[in-house]
Amino acid sequence: MNKENYNVDGTLKKKLKKSKKYLKNQNILAENNRKLKTYRKREHGKLANEVIRLGKHIKTEKLSFKAFQKIWGKSINFRAPALFLSILNRKAENAGGRVDFINTRKTALSQICHGCGTKKKKDLKTRWHTCDCEIKAQRDLYSAFLVRHVKDDILDISEAKKAWPSANLLLEQAMSRLNQTAIGGQKLSSFGLNQSQSGSLVKDRSIISDALGVVGFIREPLRACKNSC
Repeated sequence: MNKENYNVDGTLKKKLKKSKKYLKNQNILAENNRKLKTYRKREHGKLANEVIRLGKHIKTEKLSFKAFQKIWGKSINFRAPALFLSILNRKAENAGGRVDFINTRKTALSQICHGCGTKKKKDLKTRWHTCDCEIKAQRDLYSAFLVRHVKDDILDISEAKKAWPSANLLLEQAMSRLNQTAIGGQKLSSFGLNQSQSGSLVKDRSIISDALGVVGFIREPLRACKNSC
């Protein structure tokens, strides 16, 4: 204990005298944080470029990352999703496109089923959309499908119904690829890969190729950033 950092009554002095070892560790930490920030920004840029190559007009839900920080503080600070969206928006505009932010309160895409129009609130641990009308899909991928058919914060259910048969094949293929590329053989529980799934996943790439021409979905899942993002 450094006695010079305490008052006679044992209380901590307002201004501490930092030891050489403390200052050294402080500099190392600052340098590591600088390297991490640079690496994260570079990887976000790469990921944004991949997205832009797939399409210049991007739709995404408008989320409150400040609210997310209260639940997943360290994870949100480490991955910086707000920074990624900022980079993506800038690159899309430079490419002549744009990023549209969908109002989640008005659309409630994670709750609605386009098949029958019913709304059912899901808790965060429920990662699959399963409806009595036999529509089943991974929750995040399903919301991505629905957001494609949102205009002026209104979901066009009729257009979603037309696109679903082909889109469903693509969503199943995406899940199949995620299962095959699970890091270290571990399932991504946050994505629902450890939850039971009914029905076989699509493996016929010729069917997928035909479907791509109908709905224009992402051809391959974006690669996960190594050790980050």
